[in-house]
Amino acid sequence: MNQEFTYISKGKEDKKHEFGSKVAIAMTKNSGVLVGAVNFERNQYDGHTLPKVLSQTEEIVGKRPEMAICDRGFKGKSKVGTTKIVIPKSPKKGATRYQKTKMRKRFRRRAAIEP
Repeated sequence: MNQEFTYISKGKEDKKHEFGSKVAIAMTKNSGVLVGAVNFERNQYDGHTLPKVLSQTEEIVGKRPEMAICDRGFKGKSKVGTTKIVIPKSPKKGATRYQKTKMRKRFRRRAAIEP
């Protein structure tokens, strides 16, 4: 298997550089079942990988996700096609305790797949 690895510069102190390829993964919110995975040869901006993984998810599942819970690397766009992109940010001034808890749980679930 001939596979090229890309040089990836990291902003971390302990690991300045890595070699590998970037992978975008889509999974269901509650059950954690993988519904899409796309490998990218180059180190692309995270926001540019989202349309490809969403279209693959649509092909596999049969419908496009209504919402994508992403990390801050996807900032810039609030919508890709019909899919709403949700990224963590400070809650609005008038947000209720329920709304704050709901958002916190969403992003904790998303962070669980990072490692």
